[in-house]
Amino acid sequence: MPPFVKYILIITSVTLTLIFLIIFVPVYKAAKTIDSLNNSIPRITSIMRYNGDTLDYECYPIPIDSISPHLIRAVIISEDIAFFRHHGIDWAELKIVIRQDITRKGFYRGGSTIMMQLARLLFLSPRKTPLRKVKEILIAKILERKLSKRRILELYLNLVEWGPHIYGAQAASMHYFGIPASKLTRKQACALAAVLPSPKKWNPLNPSKGVEKRIQIIYERLIKYEQKFPEKLWKTM
Repeated sequence: MPPFVKYILIITSVTLTLIFLIIFVPVYKAAKTIDSLNNSIPRITSIMRYNGDTLDYECYPIPIDSISPHLIRAVIISEDIAFFRHHGIDWAELKIVIRQDITRKGFYRGGSTIMMQLARLLFLSPRKTPLRKVKEILIAKILERKLSKRRILELYLNLVEWGPHIYGAQAASMHYFGIPASKLTRKQACALAAVLPSPKKWNPLNPSKGVEKRIQIIYERLIKYEQKFPEKLWKTM
């Protein structure tokens, strides 16, 4: 065998081994802990550790029945309109995002479903890389298989970042509006949902024109959604 062929084989072998270690080892570790999420909400997540929020932060986990239905619906409208239809991954949306990122030569849109976002919150970092996206997809599929839609929403709404050192619906509601999450109005819920894509830069109390437009779009869609589906969400979950 020519030396250059041996060299290529060695490089290929090392590369595949590294990819395996980088992708599948974290996914395996995550999979081992997912069953416990049916009974408890983690006090510290990967995103909290990444942000350095392991001691001084706001996070007050509450049952999903104590969160305003307006907020639940507004978040679904904002972040994952196909939440009840897909199985962890919205492949149609993801294909659009990948094509746009290739065209623009960068990572501009995430295309992450709520389950993919939850995978990132719990186990990964916010750094945008193709390898992280692969891990996000794999962990999301495990979450979808082991947890109910209701539980996934409950975990997400209690752990998602809503501003500097602010995590979860209850902490966000108290911080920005001084009321529990159960008391949020439609407008307040839409304001919170609108800032989720960039919670450190966007403020629901002082929105830019772009964020104001997002709030209004979510609000209009929420009104239509609630008129069409006035019953509780859980009947469809």
